[in-house]
Amino acid sequence: MLPIPPTQRGLPEEVRPVVKRALLVDPSAVIGVFTSPRVEEFRNKVRSASPSIRYGLGLGIAWLSVLLRLLLNPYWGGSVPLITLYPAVVLAAWLGGFGPGVVCTLASAATASYLFFGPLSSFRVANPGEVATLIVFAGIGLLMSGIIEMLAKANDRLKDLAEKLAIEVEERTRSNETLRTVQQIVDTTIPALGLDDLLRDLLTSVRIALKSDTATVLLLQEDGVHLEPVASAGLREELEEKVAVRLGTGVSGRIALSESGLIIDDLSQVDVASIFLRKRVTSLAGVPLRTGKRLVGVMHVACILRRSFTADDLMILRLVADRVAVAVERARLQEGEHRARTASDAANQAKDRFLAIVSHDLRSPLQSILSAVGVLQSMNLPEEAGGFISRIERNTLIETRLVQDLFDVARISTGKLTLNLQTTKLGSLVEAALESVKPQFDAKNLDVQWTREGPERSLRVDPDRVQQIMTNLLTNAEKFNSSGGWIKIHLDERDSSYVELTVSDSGIGIAPELLPTLFIPFRQADTPQRRFGLGLGLVIVKSLVELHGGTVQVQSAGPGKGSTFTVKLPVVL
Repeated sequence: MLPIPPTQRGLPEEVRPVVKRALLVDPSAVIGVFTSPRVEEFRNKVRSASPSIRYGLGLGIAWLSVLLRLLLNPYWGGSVPLITLYPAVVLAAWLGGFGPGVVCTLASAATASYLFFGPLSSFRVANPGEVATLIVFAGIGLLMSGIIEMLAKANDRLKDLAEKLAIEVEERTRSNETLRTVQQIVDTTIPALGLDDLLRDLLTSVRIALKSDTATVLLLQEDGVHLEPVASAGLREELEEKVAVRLGTGVSGRIALSESGLIIDDLSQVDVASIFLRKRVTSLAGVPLRTGKRLVGVMHVACILRRSFTADDLMILRLVADRVAVAVERARLQEGEHRARTASDAANQAKDRFLAIVSHDLRSPLQSILSAVGVLQSMNLPEEAGGFISRIERNTLIETRLVQDLFDVARISTGKLTLNLQTTKLGSLVEAALESVKPQFDAKNLDVQWTREGPERSLRVDPDRVQQIMTNLLTNAEKFNSSGGWIKIHLDERDSSYVELTVSDSGIGIAPELLPTLFIPFRQADTPQRRFGLGLGLVIVKSLVELHGGTVQVQSAGPGKGSTFTVKLPVVL
């Protein structure tokens, strides 16, 4: 025979099956009953009642539990006298709170001592074991009342948190929907390049998203005080009437000066500048377009029939407006940049055409002058006339070189200069350039030092153009050098990937702030003695070096400390 469980010991035989079935009840089912909406509603009503009602409920539950125990006397007799009192304490504490639970515990203990413990009909309990039973019951009752009260408060806090969480989830969901709407609107507009296309696509998306009859953008004009409609979707009469609205007047003017926009349910109650808005529209919502604190314009939506726009509608407009204002500014800047670039390109093309025409038209008469000089020099003329002819020849050669520079710059600018590439050594080209400028160097008594190191390397270059690079660098060094100065030319061919040519001089030097301007056409450094020329020699050097895939750099310690130009050209591998 199986042993009797401890929870059933002392029970009459006929009662034990009932207790056993009770112990097999699923606790979750009991919990489900206590947490059902109707029971929760009843509990909340009890808890919100006055203390007298709640404490009276505790007493009533205690006496009902005692009455139930008396009714079970024929079955249980004197066994387990407190078996109905424990659930009563739990019920009283759960419904009324800690206080009613305590009242129920004490009332139940007192009543049990009077009815179930000897001597009967007396509150005095003679048996020490029964006294201990009552004390344990009272302690357990107080403990259960405290635990149930704590659980009830925790449950209330959980409910509050659940409600707050539900509200937050709802707000987040609404916010996400708003952002999704804004993103759908902006995604269709931001990529647009032209301002007109951008605004047309934007307003169509806004009107659909907010279910309005019309949507309009007014932009602030150059005078900074008037707004003018520039784009509209839906009803387009406002755009067609082209009414300029002054800031602070009319609906759009008031929206422009507002902090976060306006909602107007009935336009007939306010001052309206636009005839279209006054006659065709009933309700309107609008926001200012701003980049930072700077006003760009106004965007508004409107309905023919009366409609109460919501704060969410206004928030969508504000979010869209923030991005659209930036897009409008960017489109304006792009259009301005495009106009400036177009004007600049046109001016450069005109300049290049002018240089090409001038250089071409001047070459023929200069060649004629040189030819005439050659004829005169072959004649037996007086010595004084020969001096004049030499000066004419020298100045004509200078002008011819300037015209040739103009011609080269024009061809480089238009991309018409081509290279006749050949495989050659750089040393011979340097020597040829030195020979061409020797008369100028000798006239100034300049000390020329030409050095090289490393094995000779083969270059794939245009020999005439590379010699022109060397000649221009040497001429530049001579031009800004004083009599008795020095010029050093060094060719370094030790690296197998490139050769490096350095031209240094003891000339007037270059101020640091002027270094970036040396390779700009028609720019010359301001010096005490203005040198002849157009400032094109170094420009041609840089262009020709880069056409060969090389680089050119300039260094100077400052005025009076000379300068150094370094050219690097790639080696044929």
